[in-house]
Amino acid sequence: MSRKQLFTLLSLAALLGLAGCGSRDQPAQDAAQGKPKQASVSKKPGKPVAKSSHQKQASTTSRQGKMNFGQIAKGNFASLTGNWRQIAYSANFQNGTQAGLIAGGTDTMKVAPRALTFGDVKVDGASLTDATGSYALKYQQKAGVLTALLKDDSVAINWSVTYYPVGTTAAFKTITGDAQNRQNIVQLWTSNNSYTTVFAENVSDAQMKQYQGLNVDQIAAGDYSSLAGVWRNRTDDKTLTVTSKIVTAPASMNLAQSKGVALAGADQNGYPEVISGGPVTQGYIQGALGYFDPHSMSAPSPLSIVPKGVQLPSLGQTADDSDMTQDRLILGGGQGGFASQAYYRAD
Repeated sequence: MSRKQLFTLLSLAALLGLAGCGSRDQPAQDAAQGKPKQASVSKKPGKPVAKSSHQKQASTTSRQGKMNFGQIAKGNFASLTGNWRQIAYSANFQNGTQAGLIAGGTDTMKVAPRALTFGDVKVDGASLTDATGSYALKYQQKAGVLTALLKDDSVAINWSVTYYPVGTTAAFKTITGDAQNRQNIVQLWTSNNSYTTVFAENVSDAQMKQYQGLNVDQIAAGDYSSLAGVWRNRTDDKTLTVTSKIVTAPASMNLAQSKGVALAGADQNGYPEVISGGPVTQGYIQGALGYFDPHSMSAPSPLSIVPKGVQLPSLGQTADDSDMTQDRLILGGGQGGFASQAYYRAD
């Protein structure tokens, strides 16, 4: 083969090689220009493109409902945009050795992009405003929990707002039954009557019914429906079965509480045994158990109606040692012992 022929062949091979390269690169060029690819190309998986810290934070917040402490401290409440419901409250009492939390309540917490509102109290990040004025806030973070405090705590009425992300506290176990909170929680506290109100995010009606248990406010108003069911004493295994039948005492008995709910079982002279209520005091009701029998000289016995989370006041040196995580009916108001006289739900 002549030198001229060899050169011609080499040139032709180079041109064919360039054409092949051009065809391999064409899908990438088409993609860059917004054209559909003609064929898929198998490639080794590469490292995923790292998101910016802002992207990762926004994604995690929206997907898992996490509280964004940085935003909250700056008055941005976008990470709290779920539905919030009051699950508990307490006010101005120490029952024995522990503060009492009562399930339920009628307080409201409203979330706006730049403010939280609790009734007539507003929090905007930098300050808290109540009926008396506006007060600067400071923030402290500990054990995954964020607390907003007044910078000047020498004021007549003090406040704090605490933010509990999921899984950061056992403080509300007596209400929810959870070892650690399964939902985000916000707690508002004020030194005015030492009032605390607790809100949880996205609480269902079924959960709220479970949290509520005994509804002492309803009982005080004459609605005994939350008492209905079987109650059992863990010491002697005796039971009380509360019906839904409301009974009115004969006028001649002149009782403090003339209405109550009947128990199932034996009666006395044709009159059923009855639980009667009373006003709510320190989170519980000092009610009574007895017969609405005008022929009997026996007065009804004290019966404490105690919702979970509430500890009865001590009697002398004896503290309430009944199970605070459960609703209780305590015969004698604890005079014969708290735990030994306590009845718990058995159904």
